[in-house]
Amino acid sequence: MFEWLKKKQRKEEKSDKRLTEQHRDNIEASLWEIKEMYDLPTEEVARVVDSKRANIRYMHQTIKLSKEQKK
Repeated sequence: MFEWLKKKQRKEEKSDKRLTEQHRDNIEASLWEIKEMYDLPTEEVARVVDSKRANIRYMHQTIKLSKEQKK
């Protein structure tokens, strides 16, 4: 039931791509706005965005595999 919690470690994407890539949702846009407003380090915000993307990607893959196994 909680197999999706056992997440494999993934390599971090290069920070250069982070800055040029468009925001995928309102959460990411808000994070970058907060970064500018409070003058936070770019690396910290980029790490949070990458972590969020990796977690969502992993959950989607796990759900897809789970549905395929039930068939």
